Parts: sequence; C-alpha cells; structure tokens
Amino acid sequence: MALVLLGVMAALALPSLSTPARRDGRLDVVLRAARGAAIARAQSLALTVGRDGGWTLRPLSPDDTTVTLRGALDSPPSAPFQLQLTPLGTCIPATPLPGEYGGWDAAACASRRAASSTAGGEA
Repeated sequence: MALVLLGVMAALALPSLSTPARRDGRLDVVLRAARGAAIARAQSLALTVGRDGGWTLRPLSPDDTTVTLRGALDSPPSAPFQLQLTPLGTCIPATPLPGEYGGWDAAACASRRAASSTAGGEA
C-alpha cells in the first residue's frame, strides 16, 4: 500500500519538476509570461533571447543555473539580448536591444514602438 501511495505521489510531482518548453511565437507573449513569473516568485529573473530566437528565463545570481522557462520565438531578433525582470514587473535591458524594438519602456515591458501602436489601435 505504501509503494502504491508513493508511486501516485511521484506521478503527480514529476511533471511540476520538469522545465516546460514553450513555443509562444511572439515576444509580447513571452514577456507577459516572464513578468508574471517574476511577480509570482517575488524574484528578479533574466530573460535571454538568442539570435536564433531561442529564449530562456532564469533567476539572477546565485540561482542562475536553474531554467524557469524556455522556448523559441517564431521570428528571431536581429541580435541577441537580455532583459532583467524585477518582482515589481519592470523589464530593464541588461544588454543593448536590437534596433527593431525602437526604444524601450521598462514599466510597460515593451518597445515604445509596440506600445504606441497598441495605444493608437485602441482609440
């Protein structure tokens, strides 16, 4: 009986221990998930996006080896970059951002170009 209970508990716990791979496609979707993770964990996180569009989200030092989330963007950026996400939900560039992001609004966690096109579409 004890082995059966142990097996059921292990079956329930194992999926939560694995790092899910995500293919969200768009950077705004990834940023929303990353901000939510930083706020929920009350922890500063680093979002690293590679030239191939692959991205990882991990805690800042000293726990920076543990990947919290990972995935790939449908359209990769022109250059790799890294953002630091705070527990308050701000996104601060840790490296220079590629030119296609046209400035950065740390409080909105979005490029100014994307934020202005969203605001213009709602009017």
